[in-house]
Amino acid sequence: MRLENSLDSLEETARSSRRNAMRSVVALCICTAGAFVLNTVEGLGSPVPPAIGMAWVLATWAALISSIVIIARYWHTHRPALERGRTDLQIAMFGELQRQIAELNRRLDKPA
Repeated sequence: MRLENSLDSLEETARSSRRNAMRSVVALCICTAGAFVLNTVEGLGSPVPPAIGMAWVLATWAALISSIVIIARYWHTHRPALERGRTDLQIAMFGELQRQIAELNRRLDKPA
């Protein structure tokens, strides 16, 4: 029971980490698309204030760095912990199954 609760907790943490990774990738895509739009607007002759351009560049870099950090954290921390938890639960379940089979065999071998 304790392993199952631990596994549920690990799955929730991994799920949350995957959601955050997807959000950061979407934010990076939006920032990149916005940079293309700003570049197109400037290319059409409408000046873009330098403060807006610099803010957009900083936002894009922040989205890129956060995406890399969040994805690396998921792949190197949460995912391996989840896999270990699943393996531990399987080992515990097989051990319990073997114990139950041995108990059943003892009951069947005993004369009534």
